[in-house]
This record gives sequence, structure tokens and C-alpha cells, in this order.
Amino acid sequence: MRNRARNTDPNGRSKSGNSAPESQNMKLYWQNARRLKTAIKDSLKLTILNDTLNKNLALVNKFSQRRHELEMFVERESQTLTREHALLQSKVAELEKSAHGLPKLKEEARQAQNQLQHLAAEEEILRNKREASQETIAQVRSMESDKDRLEKELTENRRKIETIADSTG
Repeated sequence: MRNRARNTDPNGRSKSGNSAPESQNMKLYWQNARRLKTAIKDSLKLTILNDTLNKNLALVNKFSQRRHELEMFVERESQTLTREHALLQSKVAELEKSAHGLPKLKEEARQAQNQLQHLAAEEEILRNKREASQETIAQVRSMESDKDRLEKELTENRRKIETIADSTG
């Protein structure tokens, strides 16, 4: 470029008078300028694409992280559900075992109900007997009281008869 500057006048024209090489240089200059302009445009496009790719990569990383978190959540919940399922299966087994014993328990309950009814009937009989025996006891006491009274009257009457017999005789 320095050589070109020495061979030109202040207005940018060639001193040697040979304009063909200078014209060739100008063509090269403009070609290079166009290439540089295209390269700058391409560089700007690449920069924009790079920024877009970086943003997309950040989104991919964010989505990957979120997917990992969701996978971990699903795994934890799966384990929880597995434990709960096992617990419920155990309870179902216990309930089934209890259900198999229900007919026997119903039969025992029916028998117990029959026994209660029988005992209630016997209790009624005993209550009637107790009332009858209490009435009998009351009658016996009344009779004993009457007997004691009559014995006292008899004793008094004997004394009166003895007194009368002693006085007449």
C-alpha cells in the first residue's frame, strides 16, 4: 500500500501515467472491500446464530435440568406408591383372612344369642320362683307369728283355767 501511495498524486491519480495496474489494484481493492463487507455480514449472522444457539443451549440445559428433577420426583413418588401398595396389600390380606372367619363368627354370635335367650328365660323362671319363695317365707313368718300369739293365748287361757279351777275347788 505504501508503494501505491508513492506512485499517486495528492488527488489519488497515478504519477507514472500507467493507469492499467492502478485500475487493476482498484478492482482488487473493491473486490476485497466487497469480500470484507460480505465477511462482516457473515460474521454478524454467525454472531446472531451463535447467540441464538447459546440461548437455545441454555434452554436445553434448563429443560434437561427440569426433566431430571421431574424424573427424580417421579422416582420418589414411585417408591412411595410402591411402599403404600405393599402396605395396602398387607391390609387386604388381613381383611381377607378376617373375612374368611366371618361365617364362623356369625355362627358363634347366633349361638351366643340363643344362649342369651335361654338364660333370659331361665332368669324369668328364677325370678318367679324367688317371688314365690318370698311369698312363702312371708306366709311362714306370718304363721309363726300367729303360732307364737296362739301359744301365748293358750298359755294365758291355761293359767286362767287353773286360776278358775283353783278358786272353785
